[in-house]
Amino acid sequence: MEAHQESSGGTPGTGADRVLDSYQVRVDAARAQASVPVPKQMTNGDEQNYQNFIGNFHKGLPHNALGEVNPAAYRLLVSAAREGTAAAFERVLLGGTGPDLVKLVNPLAGMAFDLEGTDSHQLAIPPIPSVASKELADEAVELYWQALCRDVNFTDYATDSRTITAAAELSKLKKFNGPRDKGFVTAQTLFRGFTAGDVIGPYVSQLMLKPFNYGPYAMTGQISTYMPDIDYMTKQAQWLACQNGQGPFDLNVLDPKPRHVRNGRDYTVYVHKTTRLQSRLVRQVVCTSRRETRSIWRPSAHDHDRAEERGLPTGSGRIEFYGGGRSIFQVRYLFCPPGLSRRMPAASLLSGRPLVNGGCVRDDTQGCL
Repeated sequence: MEAHQESSGGTPGTGADRVLDSYQVRVDAARAQASVPVPKQMTNGDEQNYQNFIGNFHKGLPHNALGEVNPAAYRLLVSAAREGTAAAFERVLLGGTGPDLVKLVNPLAGMAFDLEGTDSHQLAIPPIPSVASKELADEAVELYWQALCRDVNFTDYATDSRTITAAAELSKLKKFNGPRDKGFVTAQTLFRGFTAGDVIGPYVSQLMLKPFNYGPYAMTGQISTYMPDIDYMTKQAQWLACQNGQGPFDLNVLDPKPRHVRNGRDYTVYVHKTTRLQSRLVRQVVCTSRRETRSIWRPSAHDHDRAEERGLPTGSGRIEFYGGGRSIFQVRYLFCPPGLSRRMPAASLLSGRPLVNGGCVRDDTQGCL
């Protein structure tokens, strides 16, 4: 009995009470999430409108010479997704053979249950534009220009002939939904995302460039990137092999010199090699490990007003990081330039709140990189 009292804080029954409290907290959370309505997921109709499924995902499945998927293999993929079992996915026909066959990567991930927050199936996903739409065609133009400009440094967007031409062509596309400045795509808006604050400030977040310490490890803010002037799938046979998931594929050539992220190719390496929660973890470590934030860039009210006048996004979201209970930082904007999917961080803007030790986060628009 004495041992039990000591382990539970000296009060009989305390341990059991906490177990029940913990259980009730989880029950209450589950009940609250269960009240979230299940939305109706809308499609763009491509799967019903095109019998060759040209507008749907089918990478890794067998295709004909034109790149059209084997209909039986596609239907097995859809059936496996609905059944949601590993055995069903084992029945899906793959396009590759031999040791260089590329398998589907974690196809059951979407079936996993989220035990924190709202379950994925209770969140609506808007449909992408139809494969025959002008909107998707204009987006494809942007993607091809991104490939052509992948080695142009972001600081050269206003002067390089490739990015100047890209901005001019995208400005003429009526269904292109990327950001514009007074109706035109400019060096400042080119290849940027659609979330709040995307077109304000430099392309690359300073939180990705600054050196910091991760425990005892000194991190320079540099990455191992790929050599320039290397293109991919420029021949039909290479593209078809990729569609079929048939390796081997050419390896990327690493640049022997570590570099800071400076162009689109570097950003794709960051995404290609990223680990789970990498960008969030780096931002938190940088923010919570620094008392002096002079060189972390923040927009002025004038920047906000200019963006509003030009019809650019000005709303803000916020993520708070807590540093050992001492400092609080607010990430007001999380910029998402397109990359290939418009989901990579481009520039984070910080605003300050007083710290509990009497200090404060400094706002300095002159300290930007």
